[in-house]
Amino acid sequence: MKILSCGPDADLLMTNSGADRKAGLHLSDITKRMIFERDKTLNPDTPIDSMVLERGFTWETILERSLSARHERPGFRPEQMQEDGIWLSPDWVNPDQRGVQHEEWKATKKTTKHTFESKHWHWLPAAQAYLRALLKRGLARDLVTRFRVWHINGDYSYDSKTSDWLLLNDYWTIDVQFDKRELEDNWRGILQAGRKYGLLPEAPREEHMPKALERKLQQQYGKDSAVPYKVMNKMGVMHGNKITPKGRAVEKRHSAVRKGR
Repeated sequence: MKILSCGPDADLLMTNSGADRKAGLHLSDITKRMIFERDKTLNPDTPIDSMVLERGFTWETILERSLSARHERPGFRPEQMQEDGIWLSPDWVNPDQRGVQHEEWKATKKTTKHTFESKHWHWLPAAQAYLRALLKRGLARDLVTRFRVWHINGDYSYDSKTSDWLLLNDYWTIDVQFDKRELEDNWRGILQAGRKYGLLPEAPREEHMPKALERKLQQQYGKDSAVPYKVMNKMGVMHGNKITPKGRAVEKRHSAVRKGR
């Protein structure tokens, strides 16, 4: 016997290889930096671990084929979409499904013993951004994202890592519901982070809240907090992330007071 070749299958068809990414800024360029800033993991300035990347693409390809072919389930991977100069790439959408139209597919080596909020929080900013964009385009109706998660090593028990009988026990679906305020706050936070990291241009003047109140609230709640936006919206000096006529009047009065000193 003679081995003629041995290595990765170069002919493996990966329907989600990442090669079709649009040129420009992608959501992951921002969220990776947000994750690193909080947890100091997955440094975005170092080369991506190719095996981790391949693992994610493989899982997405398996699920895409399983959901659309074996189960004959309707749905599709939507085209990449752009919001405020950022490209978004949701994993799956089924506009006709009741209850949940948007899905994200994940593969992780983290144990199933962890709660979703404690160890998988970093999936939420992107999922909320995708859902927000799908709602705007009429591709989703419900404020719910379904995560299809493959826990590769399960709970790290002997059975989870060695038993074929229990393999599918570690494939979970997790439905997470949001509200519209959460989606908007999340998107503002992403834009703010993108500007902070120098990936997005500074917002035009009219996009900012009244400056005096902005400085005062940031001193109170922190520069990166979303609370100032919430306070300003409640006061009526902002609507969403835009200053209102009332807000301009407040800023004008403050400016006049400063000049009169």
